[in-house]
Amino acid sequence: MKYLNRITNIYVFIILFIYPLIIGINGYKNILSIKWNFYVYISITYMVILLVLTLILILKKRIDIKDFDFKIYHILALIYIFVLIISTLLSPYYKDYNLFMGSPRMEGLIVNIIYLLSFIFVSLTYNYKKRIIDVFLIPSIIIGIIIIMQYIGFNPFYIYKIGNNNIFYGTIGNIDMIGMLYCMYITCIIVKYIFYNINKILFIFSFIVSIIVMYIINVEALYFTLIMLLLLILPIVILNSNYLKKYLDILLVIFVLSLINTYNYFVIIFIISIIIILIRLLINKKVYRIINKKNIIISYICLFIFIIILLVIIYFNKFNISFLNDINSILHFNFNDKLGNYRIFLWKRSIKMFDRGILLGTGPDTFYIRFMNNYLNDLMKLGTITINDTACNIYITMLINNGIIGLSIFLIFIYSLLKKFIDNRNYLIFLIIISYLIYNFFSFQTVIIAPIFFALLSLYAKYKKILDFI
Repeated sequence: MKYLNRITNIYVFIILFIYPLIIGINGYKNILSIKWNFYVYISITYMVILLVLTLILILKKRIDIKDFDFKIYHILALIYIFVLIISTLLSPYYKDYNLFMGSPRMEGLIVNIIYLLSFIFVSLTYNYKKRIIDVFLIPSIIIGIIIIMQYIGFNPFYIYKIGNNNIFYGTIGNIDMIGMLYCMYITCIIVKYIFYNINKILFIFSFIVSIIVMYIINVEALYFTLIMLLLLILPIVILNSNYLKKYLDILLVIFVLSLINTYNYFVIIFIISIIIILIRLLINKKVYRIINKKNIIISYICLFIFIIILLVIIYFNKFNISFLNDINSILHFNFNDKLGNYRIFLWKRSIKMFDRGILLGTGPDTFYIRFMNNYLNDLMKLGTITINDTACNIYITMLINNGIIGLSIFLIFIYSLLKKFIDNRNYLIFLIIISYLIYNFFSFQTVIIAPIFFALLSLYAKYKKILDFI
C-alpha cells in the first residue's frame, strides 16, 4: 500500500502546489486551456499508473481489495458519474456539440468524470501528512505577490497586459476565479490560526497577502463569504478567551488593510480599529473556556437574533455600499435585473429554462447553448452583449445541465462528506467546503479551481479526528 500512498502523495502535491502556479499567457481563454490540458493529462497519467500498480500488487498478493476503505461517498461519486454519462448521451445537443470537451467553459463530461474519479482514487490511497496544509497555503503567497506587483504597475512573466480592465491577474486569471481560490485560502488561514497550530511566519505572510488580494480584486462574493465565515465561527469563538483574542487579531488586520480601497471611510475604519484594540487589551489577561453544547446553542441563538436585527436595520436604511443596497432591494422583494452585477438577470431567466430536461438536464456545459439561444435579445437590451455560459450560481447551472437528479446526487455527495467532517470534528476542511459552497452561490465550477477543491475533499475524506476543541 505504501507505493500507492507515495504516488498519490505526489499527485496531491502537484494539484495543491504546482497546479495553481501554472502560467497561461495572452488572456483568459488561453489560461483556461492550459489549466485544462495540464489537469486532464496529469490526472489520467496518475490514475493509469495507480490502476496498473494496484493490479500488480493484487496479483502478487501484496495487497487485498479489502484494504481499500470504500464509503458511501465513493458510491455516490460513481452514481453521479453514471448520471452525467446518461445526461450527455440523451442530450438533444449530443450530435451537434462536443459535450465531452464542453464549450466554452471546457466543463464537459471528461473533466467532470476526472474530478470524481480523482476524488475516489486519492481518498482511497492518500497517506495524510500534516504539512500538506502548509503546502496548500504557500501558493497563496506566490500568486498574491504577483497580483500585488501587477496592481502597482509591474508585470512579472508578462502574464497579462497591465490595465486589462483590472479583471485578469496572477496565474489564475479572472478575478472571480481568484476570489474562489482565495475564499479557500483565507478560510484555511483564519481557522488554522484561531483553532489550530500554524507556522507564525506562514500565517503572517499568507494572511496579509491574501487580504490585500481580496481588496485588490474587490469581488463582492468573496466579501460575503468572509463575513459568513466570521459569523459562523463567532458563537464558538466568544466561549474561549484564547480564540476570541485571535479572532480580534484577524478583524483588526482585515479592517486596517481595507484602507487599500476604502480610504473614503478612514474615520469609520479608524474608530472600529480602536474599538477592536481596546477590547483586545481588555481581555488580554483574561482566561476562560466555557465551551459546551448548551452554551454553543445559546450562542447561535443570539447570533440568529443579531442577524435578524441587522436585516431589519438594512431594510429601513439606504447605504452607499452596493452590497448592502442589494440586500435592501431583495428584502423589499425588488428583484431588479441589475442586482448583484446582473446576477438576478441571469437567475430569473435561467430558472425559466428548467422546463426542459427536468430530470437529467441537457448535458454538461450546455447552459451556454440554451441561454444564448433564448435570451440574446435580452442581452442586447442591456447595451452590451456578453457570453453567458453559466448562471453565476453553481446550483442553478447544475440544475440546467444535469437536472434534478444530477443536482440532488451532487448535494447528497457533498452532505455525506460534510457529515463525516462534523462527526470526526474536522472543522478545518468543513469550513473550507462551506466557504467554497457559499462563494459558488454567486459563481460557477471551473477547471481553473475545481481540481484544488476536489483534492482537498479527497485528502481529508478518510482522515480521522484531528482536534476536539468543542
